Amino acid sequence: MNAGDALTAGGRSNRFYRIRKAIRQTRAATLFLFAVALCGAFGNQIARVPQPGDWVPPLLPYAATTQDAANADYKSPFDAQEIASVYYRHWLGTDQIGRDVAAGMIAGCRTALVVGIVSTLLGLVFGLGVGLAAGYWGAGTARAPLATVALWGSAAIFWCFNCFAFLQSGLSVAPVFMGLILLGSLLGAACWGASRLLRSFFPVYGRWSVVLPVDAFLMRTVEILQSIPPLLWILVLLTIVRRPSVWSLSALIAFFGWTQIARIARGETLRVRRLEYVEAAEALGVGRWGVLTRHILPNIGTPVWTGALFNFAAAILLESALSFLGLGLPPESVTWGSLLHDAQVYPGAWWMAVAPGAVIFLTILSLNQLAEKMTRTKNG
Repeated sequence: MNAGDALTAGGRSNRFYRIRKAIRQTRAATLFLFAVALCGAFGNQIARVPQPGDWVPPLLPYAATTQDAANADYKSPFDAQEIASVYYRHWLGTDQIGRDVAAGMIAGCRTALVVGIVSTLLGLVFGLGVGLAAGYWGAGTARAPLATVALWGSAAIFWCFNCFAFLQSGLSVAPVFMGLILLGSLLGAACWGASRLLRSFFPVYGRWSVVLPVDAFLMRTVEILQSIPPLLWILVLLTIVRRPSVWSLSALIAFFGWTQIARIARGETLRVRRLEYVEAAEALGVGRWGVLTRHILPNIGTPVWTGALFNFAAAILLESALSFLGLGLPPESVTWGSLLHDAQVYPGAWWMAVAPGAVIFLTILSLNQLAEKMTRTKNG
C-alpha cells in the first residue's frame, strides 16, 4: 500500500467514525428518523384493513383511504366515537369523510421517504459529478479537440430542442423522461463512437485543441439556478407536467437540488487536489479517473453527505409545501402536505393541522440536527 492509499483508507475510517459520533450525539433525532423510516417501509402492514386470515392484526385497522361513515364529519381524538372496540378508535381523529388521520400520517411517511431519497440520490450523483469536474479541471487543464467540442455541442443543442418537443407532445411524464434519457444515451454513444473513428482515420483530428472553461461554465450555471428559488422553478415546470407522480416530482426536486452539492464537492475537490498525496499519485502516472475515484472522492465524503442530509430535509419540506398548495401529487395520494391542505377547509379541525405539522417540523429538525453534528465533528 502506497502513501496515497494509506491516507485514503485513513480518511474512510475517520469519516465513518465521525458519522458514528454524530449519531451518538443525536440519539433522539436518530430514533425519530428511524421510526419514520419504519413507518414508511412497513406502512402497508402497520395501517390496513384487517383480513380474516391474519396471524397478527395490523396496528391500525384503517388504511389511508378507508372511509368510516359512522365517524365522518371531523371527529376529534377526544370526541365520542361510534366504534366496536377500543381497537377501532381513531386516535388522531378523522377528516370530513371519515378517513383516519393516523393512517394518513403513516402513508405520508412513505411518500416523504420516497421523494426525499430519490431526489437526494439523483441530486447527489449529478451534483457530485459536476462538482468533481469543476474542481479537478477548473484550473484550465481540460483540453479537447475542436472537432470533439463541435460534435458534443451540436448533440447538446439537438437534445435541448427535442426536450421542448417531448414536453409539448402531451405524453405522460414517464414516457417523456424515458425518451429524453434514451435520446441522450444514443447521442452520447454516437458522439463517442464518431470521435474515436475520426481519431483513428484522420491523424490531424486532434491537432487543433481548445481549453474548456469547465469551472466557469458549470459554476455560472449553478449560480443561475440558485438565483431563483426552487419552488418558483418547480411551479413553472408543473404547469407543463399535467399529472405529476412521485417519481416525476422527485426528479423535478432533484433537478434544482443538486446545485448545493455541486458547490460543496467543488470546494472540497479544490482543497484535496492541492494535497501532497494527490500530487504524488499524479506524478507516479495514476490516471485522472484513478485520482478522482481513489484519492479525491473518498476524502470529500463527509461534507458531501452533510449537504445531502440538508437536501433530504429540503426535499421533504418542498414536497409538503407543494401538496399544501394543492400543486403536488394527485388528490388521491395522501401526504403530510395534503393533510395540512385538508385542514384549511374546516379550521376547527385542529388535529388535522397539529399532527402533520408536528411530524414535518420534527423530521426537518432531526435531519438538520444530524447534519449539523456531522459538520461539527468534522471541524472538531
